Amino acid sequence: MTRFFLLQGALVAVIALPPAFANYFHCINDKQNGATDDGCGIGGADLCVASNGVLMGHDSPGNKCVPCVESNPYNNGYSPFNENPDDGCSASRPFCVLEDGSTSPPHNYGGVQCVGQGGITTVPGDLGLRFNKIKWLPNVTPSFSTLGPDDYPMRGALARTLQYETYSHSVVTTADPSLRGAQVEDHYLPLIGGRPNMPNSDSSHEYWPELEHIVDVQIARIRGDPVSYLTNFKVPDLWNSLDIDQVAERVHDEYPGSNQADFLIELFKEEPEFDHDVVPFRCQRDFIGLEIRFADLNTWAMGEVAPRNFNMKWTVGRSRPEEIAYMIAKGDLTESDGVPMHLVAKIIGMDLTSAEAFTAYPEGCPLHPAWPAMHSAGSSSSLWLATIMKLTPAQYCQALRMDYAGSYARTIAGVHYPSDNIAGLNLGHEIIKEELPSHFAKNYGSDENAVRAKMQSKLFDWADFDPVTCEIGGVAVF
Repeated sequence: MTRFFLLQGALVAVIALPPAFANYFHCINDKQNGATDDGCGIGGADLCVASNGVLMGHDSPGNKCVPCVESNPYNNGYSPFNENPDDGCSASRPFCVLEDGSTSPPHNYGGVQCVGQGGITTVPGDLGLRFNKIKWLPNVTPSFSTLGPDDYPMRGALARTLQYETYSHSVVTTADPSLRGAQVEDHYLPLIGGRPNMPNSDSSHEYWPELEHIVDVQIARIRGDPVSYLTNFKVPDLWNSLDIDQVAERVHDEYPGSNQADFLIELFKEEPEFDHDVVPFRCQRDFIGLEIRFADLNTWAMGEVAPRNFNMKWTVGRSRPEEIAYMIAKGDLTESDGVPMHLVAKIIGMDLTSAEAFTAYPEGCPLHPAWPAMHSAGSSSSLWLATIMKLTPAQYCQALRMDYAGSYARTIAGVHYPSDNIAGLNLGHEIIKEELPSHFAKNYGSDENAVRAKMQSKLFDWADFDPVTCEIGGVAVF
């Protein structure tokens, strides 16, 4: 028997399963599925369809539609990555499935448990403020007014609305082919310290000092203070002549990797020493092995990091500083909501006429969530440079300062929290650490183990880096 049901305005035919398999399901789309009889598309679908036409989740990476256990109201079956199969949550999928087959809000990442209608478990006092800078296409009637915690991770119909009916940037969902099957949320969140803080009703919560730091930097920028007045920040030598507005402008809609390319040009003038044990060369003067290879690495690194970074952004949905600052400026957030009184006074004193006016850019922040920062995640050249070269301590310091400056300059511009930057820098390290050895082996003939060993010695937590002294965890790099 064939059943028909409506999915996003399209009539879809579903072949009913025999009674013996009434609790099993098959997929909407079987494209790229290695075993078409298991009902799940490896690359073609994230959702299965029950015999009654109701959407279900499938078990990934087993790529099988799974039965609904009636004894558990939040069940989507067993996953190899699920710490507790009986709780009905697949740790590798950011959604749960109800007994009737409908999808519920996401599961709680840390406990790997379904959380019913409340979405991802939030910390006490969370004000529920998430990224909401949405610009709709002309002639499109907005289908929602506010995004909250339950709307992230971005998925399903809501994700498609953002992708096709708004100007939102790069809405990368878990099914995006550019992720190549990577389980970004489950894999990378623990590696970069977990979820960021959010606006909180507790005036002593860690979120407020972080917002205040950005406010102080914006006040300094508006006053025209010298860059040297900023605490815990020092630009690389290449930027020594820039004033505070010019530093912000260096990370404003620039061609991806251009700041790192400028640094590479200056570094090449010093004729740095290469580590031939890590990257073999074909002859004494190897233009392809030097200039071309470096240009390739700079672009390749950006391409590897970007999809995973944007998937993380749309998973967490952290609001931009301008959104919260302008809510405070308008009186929509006050001391009664937990905003410290002195912070309210500072923001009101800025006389903001719009959210965008909080930043250094006429258009304000980009149309995607704040955390982790992409400029930061893309600033990984100090890692791969230190892996393939024998940098002097002074050269290594400049490479670190360049990556850090490309990151922190976005805070100077008012579009990122400091923790956005640190998370992005660390995420970039994690991704490059995983991908660089095989990339070198495949394209340059390197020994993967040699690349991995050299790179391992250059890994650290960017929260431990002091750009002023060029120390990592209190140890000077030169």
